[in-house]
Amino acid sequence: MRWDALCVGTSPAEPAQASELSPEAVVLATETRAVLEQAIRALPERQRTVLVLRDVDGWPANEVCALLDVSTGNQRVLLHRARAAVRSTLDSRRSDIGLDDLVPA
Repeated sequence: MRWDALCVGTSPAEPAQASELSPEAVVLATETRAVLEQAIRALPERQRTVLVLRDVDGWPANEVCALLDVSTGNQRVLLHRARAAVRSTLDSRRSDIGLDDLVPA
């Protein structure tokens, strides 16, 4: 699943107005965000840092490598493991937060 598939608005910089969303969409977005935040907080520190810098803050890989003093390969491994852990958490909580009806497995 792509991260942007979970965005409520057209882009993170331009969230949709609450009045444009159905009540179900607002609840789903809120619950999904809470599960994502919990999954990210549960990651080991290095994985969490790489994931947040790359996927949340949009840093390029070379800048993350320089900041953390890690090789390109190590950065990729940390990012892959972090994404897999977050994806696993989302998959295990699909029915709890109502994703089964909206996003195919």
